[in-house]
Amino acid sequence: MLITSAEGGKTVELSELTAYAKKKYNICEQHKWEDFPGFSVLADPQTEKWIALLMRKLDTETGELTEKCDIKCGEIAAGRYKKPYLFSAFRMRGNGWIGVDFDGSTEAEVVFDLFDRAVAGPEQQNRAQTYGCTIVLDRSEPSVSERTDIYSPPPAFHDTAVPLYSGKRDALKEPVPERIRKLRLMFGGTVNSAFEKAGSFLRQAMFMREYEDDVPWASDFICYFPTYRDMTLKQLRGYFSWRTKVRSGEYRAISASSAYVYIYELLNGIGAGSPEECLGKLKEFEEKFVDGRFGDEHMRKNLHRWMGELSIVHGLPHDQVLRYADPETLAYDKPLTILREPRKYSDPEVFEALARFDIADYAHTAEYLKYKSRTEFIFSEAWRIASEQYVSDGKDLFTLCFGKREERRWYPFTNAVYCLRGPQPDVTVEQSAARVYTRRGGQWFVESYVKHNLDRKLIRGFLHATDLKIRRHLKCGCELHEKPGEEWAMPFIDLAIKSDMRAEAIAARERISFDASGLEKIRTDSIATRDSLLTPDELDREQQEIQTAFGPLIEEDGPPAEDAPFREESNESIKNALGRDHYEILSSLMRGEDPSEYIKANRIMPSIAADAINEVLSDEIGDNAVLCDDGRLSLVEDYAEDIRQLLGGTDR
Repeated sequence: MLITSAEGGKTVELSELTAYAKKKYNICEQHKWEDFPGFSVLADPQTEKWIALLMRKLDTETGELTEKCDIKCGEIAAGRYKKPYLFSAFRMRGNGWIGVDFDGSTEAEVVFDLFDRAVAGPEQQNRAQTYGCTIVLDRSEPSVSERTDIYSPPPAFHDTAVPLYSGKRDALKEPVPERIRKLRLMFGGTVNSAFEKAGSFLRQAMFMREYEDDVPWASDFICYFPTYRDMTLKQLRGYFSWRTKVRSGEYRAISASSAYVYIYELLNGIGAGSPEECLGKLKEFEEKFVDGRFGDEHMRKNLHRWMGELSIVHGLPHDQVLRYADPETLAYDKPLTILREPRKYSDPEVFEALARFDIADYAHTAEYLKYKSRTEFIFSEAWRIASEQYVSDGKDLFTLCFGKREERRWYPFTNAVYCLRGPQPDVTVEQSAARVYTRRGGQWFVESYVKHNLDRKLIRGFLHATDLKIRRHLKCGCELHEKPGEEWAMPFIDLAIKSDMRAEAIAARERISFDASGLEKIRTDSIATRDSLLTPDELDREQQEIQTAFGPLIEEDGPPAEDAPFREESNESIKNALGRDHYEILSSLMRGEDPSEYIKANRIMPSIAADAINEVLSDEIGDNAVLCDDGRLSLVEDYAEDIRQLLGGTDR
């Protein structure tokens, strides 16, 4: 609403500038930053160049709303006016920007003129200063017939009788419903803060909660933070008629500002008996109004945000909090929850979480699709191993990449008309492992991972190094070059690749396995067939040849003639392959001793030692013989005898 200033002009608010831009130029306000709802822009629909930057800031202590804007109206227009509410640009840099403070004295004529010049663009702004014109005076006398200054008598005017109105003036006006009349009486007085505005709206909404009307209305209503007091009589009746239809399930088109009044009612519990019912009606509104193309995507974002905040403020069960959580917040927190404890999640889940930060396009490449499960395993296992073992400056890998959860004040419904009411007990609401909300002493706090703590260089270095190693290991894709600063990740990636190689070796053996019992039956049957064809003399002669070549035969249950000596070269080859430290650790385990002291004294990582020993023994045993659990090594007893044979028949 335009108000007369002390100087006689009409004052203007920021919402009226946006309404002016929409009506005259079809330029809509754009909210580009979800984290900064007080900032928005007005941009050229064709070029997308900014015409004005709008700024709104709510003082949470006093509840006062401060409004400013920067307009790109050109240097000439900026110097045309000398007004106390015009300043240098508040936020924007560059030539041609001017700042406007909407302080109650800001004149509509000045602001609209500056905006018109901004829409016109620099060429039109400076045209009068850039180009001149020449006026040619022709002094030749025109003919009498061409002259226009010869006097001619004026046309005659005659009186016309105006018909009298036979009816009564009051008959032209429709009677105002008593409920509406009383509502408008509640508008008396000034509202000086957002808190007062919300409280006044709540009282009026409770007064009108059951009111119904039936006066269709299709006019525009544009207002920032709209409430009943911002509407005319026709707009009020039109809104309540629309609301009556909505409550019966019939959704029709209406201005966005009017629709927001209905949303504010639901947020304040008007028209719903419980928070759960309120959330259900907000969801229905999204499905029937926004999905029905009566609302826009910005309205949908606001709905998602407010539904999530409402579920938290009312302390609903965890499943309800998750159901109505803001999708953008969940999309950021979910990968952090997975990467924080990767052992609890599958390879595809960990890989997808990593892909959110750098390798999203990699999931569509040919090499990934060809080796999908192996690629996901190596990426995921490398992150698991590095998360457990890598430490720098006393911080693990996850903390180095994402920081720690930080607590800060949280202000729900800052971009809505909402009034807190009732008791505010202390409560804690855990939305996920990455985000926790707490109310203490009537104030809300949120503890979460902050985006500015994200070390993209570190996590991208890890992912690039893993990608490089996978390409070399699987011999696929183009060759990547090593980058400085990624060396720290190589040992963990190598361990993941070794695990992949062991898994492939085991899978290969399973693919070529055969039924030994069936082979033995074939061999027995063939021998029986052969013996049936030989004479007794031929059988005796064959037995003598076997004894001459291999010595006397031994009965199946009888003892051997002497212990078979172990091959010393086998013992030496295993020892050389293990290396001194790993050989000592394995020997200690074979003796039933705990090698922890030896591992600690020689600064050896237990998990790396276990992997190295298993790698050497895998060709002979085909499975992990040494296990690492919480940094302590143990021997799988089923393989103790096999290892003893490999080491030369002794515990050493």
